[in-house]
Amino acid sequence: SGSRGLGDVYKRQSESRPIEDQHWRTIGFLNAGVWISNEFEGGRVSDAWREGVDSFVVQLRPENAPVNNSAWYAFKVWTDTPRPIQVRLTYEDGTHRYWPESKRVGESWATMDSSDVRIDTVLHEATLTLDVGPDTLWVAGQEMMTSGFFDSWTEMLAERSFVSRSVAGTSGRGRPIYMLQFGEPGATRHVAIIGRQHPPEATGTMGLLGFVEA
Repeated sequence: SGSRGLGDVYKRQSESRPIEDQHWRTIGFLNAGVWISNEFEGGRVSDAWREGVDSFVVQLRPENAPVNNSAWYAFKVWTDTPRPIQVRLTYEDGTHRYWPESKRVGESWATMDSSDVRIDTVLHEATLTLDVGPDTLWVAGQEMMTSGFFDSWTEMLAERSFVSRSVAGTSGRGRPIYMLQFGEPGATRHVAIIGRQHPPEATGTMGLLGFVEA
């Protein structure tokens, strides 16, 4: 019917095709002394290769296509000697949308400076200039808030006497989807709060966390 949205179309197409998992790996360019990895929770790199002395390509592909164009990327990179390198983000069945955030161990996520990010509006790519060294640098499309974070957060809130945690359902991959209930168990009126349907919706999630905690 005409009332069906794109979400319905993508859902039916996803159900009719198997999901292609990414290959979890660390790609080492030994002659350049550079390593790029997706081996962490929330990591997303489909492939990577070297295209110049200190320039590299990170390719992003969806689990299947077509998909809603929220192309997520997240990788960590380190080098044997401190120096700037360039990483070009290129997309298959998608375009660059999210301004990169970065962090090192012990630091908070920070938005990358515009002088270090070049957007190609024709090819819909982005080239990042990264100051890297032996200390790992994380780069992602938004500040990363993973399933592990939400597991800990819901457990913390459930320690309060008026909060209970249960499993509302499971994802397509069988992962638990947790639900928190606040207030009196016998209440007949309810308010439902739902967030983070898409991985890059970090700002909405931050607002939701503050609202729920308050």
